[in-house]
Amino acid sequence: MEEGQIGPDEAPRGPAPRRSRWRQVALFLLATILALGASCAGCAIVGTRASSEGSTFTAGTVVALGKNWDSEFIINRASPEMLAAIPPEKLRAFVRFVAGRLGPLKACEDVRSGPWQVFVGTAGASVFTSHYCDCQFERGPGRVSLQLVRRAGIWKVMRVDLNSDLLLTEPPSSAPPNKPLQPTSGAEGPSESRVH
Repeated sequence: MEEGQIGPDEAPRGPAPRRSRWRQVALFLLATILALGASCAGCAIVGTRASSEGSTFTAGTVVALGKNWDSEFIINRASPEMLAAIPPEKLRAFVRFVAGRLGPLKACEDVRSGPWQVFVGTAGASVFTSHYCDCQFERGPGRVSLQLVRRAGIWKVMRVDLNSDLLLTEPPSSAPPNKPLQPTSGAEGPSESRVH
């Protein structure tokens, strides 16, 4: 073999061919896209299943809470974030207030699910879901909305919203009796009526 020629057992020296580098970059990008796609698919599966489980948890929570308005029940199901925002004593006062305005739960429609989110951190995965249902209470209708979190397979309530016009008005038992309208003008008939 002459000097300067490469034998069959020797590898070429110098920079790698351009084709090889582009192939490596393309394989890296493909692997990254596939990994991200698999991650998104995994989150979608986890989130969809969690949303279904959250609906069941919500239905049980609304029925158990609304039947007798036991504040200890919701305190035991509250997340640390909820208890930090609303200390147990304030939560007890809120439950008493709502119980006085709405009365016991009579019936609920099916629970509907809202958006969900999945987060993975150093403490593991957390799934956040939102659910609501329209209910009929002893004194009238209302909507109950819950935001939930599932960590390590345990569901907790992050937030409870109760929407009802009954929460804005005085309860029937404390309302003053209705007084009849009294005429305020002369013999030709009332021109204006006022409540006295």
